[in-house]
Amino acid sequence: MTDEHGPVEEEVRAADLWRATGLGLAMVWGVVLLLVIGYAARLTLDPGADDPPTVVRLLLVPMGVVAVALFVWIAVAGWRIQLRRPSGWDPVIVVGGLGLAGGVFVAAPWRFDGGPGKGLTPLTVGLVVMGLLSVVAGLLAQRSWRRAAVALEESHAGGALPGPGDDRLG
Repeated sequence: MTDEHGPVEEEVRAADLWRATGLGLAMVWGVVLLLVIGYAARLTLDPGADDPPTVVRLLLVPMGVVAVALFVWIAVAGWRIQLRRPSGWDPVIVVGGLGLAGGVFVAAPWRFDGGPGKGLTPLTVGLVVMGLLSVVAGLLAQRSWRRAAVALEESHAGGALPGPGDDRLG
């Protein structure tokens, strides 16, 4: 066992700081996905005069369905992060990677369709930064949570197994 402010408490405190970061990232991606869902629904159900053609609007239907699925996955991830489960970080990393890839693709000076890229806009810069932040934070947080779990296991080694709620995580 360690003293009051030993390595176990430091590892657990570091893991809890990453927990707050994960909850924030899950909320931000949830809002972004809600905006995508709203945009796809508006263009599909109530097109305006200067909106894309019908074929493009029909392609937005699957995008909206995928956005709904990702939103549900991110909402569950936020709940899992709140419960201190490392698997909650997986959706944050995946959605961050998708955002990073999408932002780089849109900002690239070349396009697969032969058209020019749109360059750096505030939206693409924000998407790339949020994506990169999510991937890096998710990977660092998972490492921190593994360290905290190992420290807790080692602190209970040789003694009785901890009872329910005796994980020193709050």
